[in-house]
Amino acid sequence: MRLGPKAPDGTDFVAAAGECRIPLKVLDVPAKDIRDLYDADLVLVRPDQHVAWRAGARPDGAKAIMSRVVGS
Repeated sequence: MRLGPKAPDGTDFVAAAGECRIPLKVLDVPAKDIRDLYDADLVLVRPDQHVAWRAGARPDGAKAIMSRVVGS
């Protein structure tokens, strides 16, 4: 999820998911209160609704994060 009115670009995760063959859907939620709830601008949520990763900026190593999230 890209949260808040000024969420960073999430294309690093989209590209990494494609390379790892992981299905990924990007959800933009511009509301500031949702951003404050997660205390992050970018949030990666697993299909079982667990937050797997979150941060306030674009990550270095999105592919490594995606691999770790799926246990590769």
